[in-house]
Amino acid sequence: MSKLNDDILNRYIDNELDSTEINDVKKVLDEDEESLKRLKALRSIDRSLREIEIYPAPHGFTEKVMRTIISKSKSAIAKPGYFFISIVSFFLFAIVTVLIAALKYSERGTAQVTQTNPLDDSVKFVKENLPLLQNFFSSDNFLMVGIVLTVILLISGFFMVESHKDFKNKLNSASR
Repeated sequence: MSKLNDDILNRYIDNELDSTEINDVKKVLDEDEESLKRLKALRSIDRSLREIEIYPAPHGFTEKVMRTIISKSKSAIAKPGYFFISIVSFFLFAIVTVLIAALKYSERGTAQVTQTNPLDDSVKFVKENLPLLQNFFSSDNFLMVGIVLTVILLISGFFMVESHKDFKNKLNSASR
């Protein structure tokens, strides 16, 4: 033990060391004047701490502190954004529905498979279905669906931004 730290000196004052450690500490104290001064200072602090009058806490103090801690910790817990989850679920459902419809349509078209050039088949398919596609995109129903999806996207974006701001404010208030 070449250098004594405060922890060892406090354990020496409280008689928590075994006999070999006590002998080592005494040996270092005899050789090192600085460690002896620190021991005297720690003994003085220990004596003054033992002489301090102990005041009991007021009745119900612990319960009040715990209620305050619990109320503050409940407000800092972030709640899951059900709105965001529902929007994501809706779009996933729409994507899955479109994929299923595409697979059904492709199954119907594969029943009449013959050995032809794929490029010719795709050109023929586009020529046959182009008027149908133009009618679909020019109809009022498609326009309404597009408007509704755009409004839903804008509203969900607004709520996501507001949710982020609210979470940021809660995080800032919890860290103060």
